[in-house]
Amino acid sequence: MHLRPHASGPFLSRLWIEDDEFEAIATTILDRFDLHPATCAPVNIELLAERLLDRPYEFDRLPDGCLGVTLFGPERPTCVILDERLDSLEDVTTNHRCRSTLAHECAHAILHTILYRELWRSHRAGHPALAQMMQAGIPNQPGQWWEHQANRLMGALLMPVGPVLDYLEGCGFLDLPYSRWPFYKRRVLVEDLARQFDVSRTFADYRLEDLFHKALPKLRAARLRDKSYASLTLCWPDEHFLHLRAA
Repeated sequence: MHLRPHASGPFLSRLWIEDDEFEAIATTILDRFDLHPATCAPVNIELLAERLLDRPYEFDRLPDGCLGVTLFGPERPTCVILDERLDSLEDVTTNHRCRSTLAHECAHAILHTILYRELWRSHRAGHPALAQMMQAGIPNQPGQWWEHQANRLMGALLMPVGPVLDYLEGCGFLDLPYSRWPFYKRRVLVEDLARQFDVSRTFADYRLEDLFHKALPKLRAARLRDKSYASLTLCWPDEHFLHLRAA
């Protein structure tokens, strides 16, 4: 994980993260706040959001097409706002969407605070357009690299790699490519994981695809070298995460 100091999108630098580092970041953050489940179980993403921020997340009316936004101060994220249409515990689909949106915004807070801190400290932060962008939060531009990164970490936060791999190893599917899983068995495993982690089936399927196609090859290489995934715990300069508050 490192910064490349050149303008990219709305930022002054671009953040580069290796595929396996998303897993390491999520594991370390969840461990730091004592929120990492030992087995397949829902992650308390609401508590993680509260511990990352200066105040709890809140609901408000957001523009159409925007489900969440993270606001940043000079040193750390200050608030996550979710669209008020997600404020429902009775509807399962809405609750799943709320959890994934909150995890996505937590991912922005974890990964991209350093980019906003750079803006605040730069002489360019006085530019009206940049100042407005900093107050409004990260631009909602699907397909951009910062949204892709937030989605990757979102998956790793809500379905941590350790319990997922333990589950799949117990089922005998860890060493079989995801595309070669029998359809009926894939459906059963996806539904079971979705239920245990309190996410949608679509989310669980996306997470397994991402894990098998991108992160798992590097994780396997690390395991062959070290017989564990411990070497992935700190893959980046820790000063990038000094904005995190103590649990």
